[in-house]
Amino acid sequence: MSNQWELLILDDDPEIVEELSDFLDMAGYRCHGATTAQQAQELLASRPGIGIMIVDLCMPSENGLDFIRRQRRERHDARLLEAILLTGHSGEEQIIEALRLGVADYQKKPVDVDALLHAVSRAEQRLNDRRRARAREHQVNELQAQVVRDPLTGLFNRRYLQETLERELARIQRERSVLSVVLLDADHFKSINDRYGHSAGDLMLQTFARVLQCGSRKADVACRYGGEEFAVIMAGANAEEAKQRAEEWRQAIENLEVAYESTRLSMTFSAGIASYPAHGASGPALLRAADDALYAAKAQGRNRICLAEPPQTPA
Repeated sequence: MSNQWELLILDDDPEIVEELSDFLDMAGYRCHGATTAQQAQELLASRPGIGIMIVDLCMPSENGLDFIRRQRRERHDARLLEAILLTGHSGEEQIIEALRLGVADYQKKPVDVDALLHAVSRAEQRLNDRRRARAREHQVNELQAQVVRDPLTGLFNRRYLQETLERELARIQRERSVLSVVLLDADHFKSINDRYGHSAGDLMLQTFARVLQCGSRKADVACRYGGEEFAVIMAGANAEEAKQRAEEWRQAIENLEVAYESTRLSMTFSAGIASYPAHGASGPALLRAADDALYAAKAQGRNRICLAEPPQTPA
């Protein structure tokens, strides 16, 4: 039965490489032999399935520990690379250095092939354990993403928006900086659903989301606020900066036509913007101010952006 991990055997003695390769091949491993560090490097680059290196400590081209150290540094995922050291010496300092590099096994020459097979088996088990752990980590991350992501658009959802807004506000207040919230709502969106169906509406929402993502800064947080309404948190941006960015989105959406079946769909949106500290000091206050500004944009004819009014102070 073939094992899932391929092996690299690096030793300047070709007879040792051949002997170990033949033995491990019979045990079900696919082995690749090299007698120089350059050959070994080329094999590692061309065979991503190599997970276990059996490396001679003393070679004329490159010290075995130096070779292992270099692979740990250059390998894309060094966690999925195990090393077994072959040595004719038992110097304590070299063994300690090997352990420091993550070499979990070393075999003395002349090599006891049965002991080497056990070492390879243990290395394979460690690799399998790490791969399973990484798969579980990936599953956990996927589940966490599903909790905070809108399944249709891939943007963050309303719950994440509210939590992030409060967290960012606390940070901005400590740093004495600014923050803006942009609420965007598709104009006459119901008419798209009514005329072309909900699949057409979903396509337009996904398109809207992509425009927001592509036009946002790395620090911006774009969310689907609900239905055809979206929100973007822009930490470090004042109202005018946020309005400029929103205007870029507005023009991009206005000029966009989306192919759907035998027709081409288009849409516009209206937006309201509120900023800290000018329009509110809390998340709910900023969202209310942005929503009022959005309502004003709708009332003024849609396809436009309005800034929130400063809160009125008591007379």
